[in-house]
Amino acid sequence: MTMARHHWQRAAALLMIVALGCTRQAGESPSRVAGQETAEASADPVAAKHDRLDEARCQARPRGPVREAAVAGLFYPAQRERLLKQVDDLLAQAKPAGIGGRLRALVAPHAGYEYSGPTAAIAYRQLAGLDVRTVVVMAPSHGAVFRGVFVPEAAAYETPLGRIGVAVLADDLAAHAPFTARPQAQVARPGWARQSPRPVPPEGAETPDTWEHSLEVQLPFLQRVGAKWTLVPLLFGDADAKEVATTLAEHLDETTFVVASSDLSHYLPEDEAKKLDQACIEAICRLDADAIRPEQACGRLPVRTLIHLARRQGWKAKLLDYRTSGDATGDRSAVVGYAAVAFFEPSDRHEAGPRGEANEAGPASRTLSPDERDFLLRLARKTVEAAARGRPIERPEPRGLSPAL
Repeated sequence: MTMARHHWQRAAALLMIVALGCTRQAGESPSRVAGQETAEASADPVAAKHDRLDEARCQARPRGPVREAAVAGLFYPAQRERLLKQVDDLLAQAKPAGIGGRLRALVAPHAGYEYSGPTAAIAYRQLAGLDVRTVVVMAPSHGAVFRGVFVPEAAAYETPLGRIGVAVLADDLAAHAPFTARPQAQVARPGWARQSPRPVPPEGAETPDTWEHSLEVQLPFLQRVGAKWTLVPLLFGDADAKEVATTLAEHLDETTFVVASSDLSHYLPEDEAKKLDQACIEAICRLDADAIRPEQACGRLPVRTLIHLARRQGWKAKLLDYRTSGDATGDRSAVVGYAAVAFFEPSDRHEAGPRGEANEAGPASRTLSPDERDFLLRLARKTVEAAARGRPIERPEPRGLSPAL
């Protein structure tokens, strides 16, 4: 009985610490708290160990196949010099947007560069100069049917601009559901497969990323705005966006950048498309994942995942650019919509809040978001159960937690 009481006391004490750690005292300076956390982390051997682990997970996989470019010459130029000129010209025409905080993620389109390239360039122009070691690109699958989120086993992705190493972090994610390296997938071979620069695999040998363009077209822009970084490629099948975000958040750090690849409405008259797209953009900017419907965004699952991640992390969203394919072709009868949206960590923490709403009282007194409350409830249950059974109590890692936690 005494031992059981001791375990319950330990659990109660830890829960009190967790609860107190979720809010600051009303008069306490956020900068002072941040400084204390930095000093404590530097003296903490456990934190130092995590820093080393983070560094290791940013390294590229040492071996594995190279995922060859599948849509070079189809969605963007196959010749290196032509591709360099097109991407650099697009980036030169784009301007910094004055986001108002530290950029953490983007929604970017994935059509052919002649159509969505200007919008993509505006998105990626904001990334120039940031300290980024790992880029997570979340993209929808257009030609494969499977469950979960596919993590390709490639050691590198190749474009006409060179190879990009795949981060060891991809292996860490693949070990946690709903991520998987070997899904049971039905892959449809596209009609343009023979026009692709990559060899056509034997029938049945394709994986979800063999022909997928939605991830590949992001890479040349990333190659031109970034220096040395590694890639975590994620292709979405049928998955729960909130579950994906919860797992992904536990594997992010301050030098990880996230991209959600998506176009908006498809092949509607422009007046109808703009109404549908505006509703989708508004839902994204107010961080309302459930309001995004299938017909509004082909990459709705990556976008929903990013929204759940933003709510966890206390990020806000801002529209950078919107246009349709009609702006490039002049044909307004059946258009595709494209948007660039920035997700950022507000420079003034008092602005952070669920659904991007301003919080005049500041993070110390704002109501926790549903995701934050769910996290604390799960943590409390796990802590009490571990204490009752005499098992070690796991401390939550600060990496991936929202600022309020």
